[in-house]
Amino acid sequence: MKVESKGIFFKIVVLGIVFVLAIIIIRGIINNSRANNESNEKIVVNSVENFYKALNSETMSVMDLPKDYTVYDAIDDGCFRVFNKTYNEQAYKEFMEAYNNKEKAFIRVAQTTDEGDLVLFDVAYFPDNKKVYIVKDDTRDKLAVEQDRTYSLKEFDRVGKYRKGDNTYFVAYNGETINMNASDTLVLMKLK
Repeated sequence: MKVESKGIFFKIVVLGIVFVLAIIIIRGIINNSRANNESNEKIVVNSVENFYKALNSETMSVMDLPKDYTVYDAIDDGCFRVFNKTYNEQAYKEFMEAYNNKEKAFIRVAQTTDEGDLVLFDVAYFPDNKKVYIVKDDTRDKLAVEQDRTYSLKEFDRVGKYRKGDNTYFVAYNGETINMNASDTLVLMKLK
């Protein structure tokens, strides 16, 4: 009788272990399925706030930068900048390499107005959407009227280089080809 009860006890333990393992495996399959479904969903970028949420990184929103943030601060922070000299060109090269490989990409471009006021462009490419999104920060443009000192979000199909004469530009545009006269083309930076 003792042998039979040990056998039954052993079978119950084994069945319990099999049951627990089955639950663990089923939960893993369900969680993996959910993760795959979430990764197949397009990223929604319909506001400046959603732009930074979609980046899901440690990139500080331009809205959180100090109001006295200067072009020198931007250069120190690794922003891409071309003026008399190219600053942080590696950031531009890494962005374009990721973009051309259809990988998620981000770059912050620091530009100045003719008067020297800082304008920032946060440029992101999301391969799931096959779109380029740009947040433009005009809040430090002292000559702009108050209502134009804003953060704006625009969506584009592509980014690339545009050459005209001796000049080369980093641009965002819609459609298959760059049309510099189109309203849906944005010059981000004169490269040379």
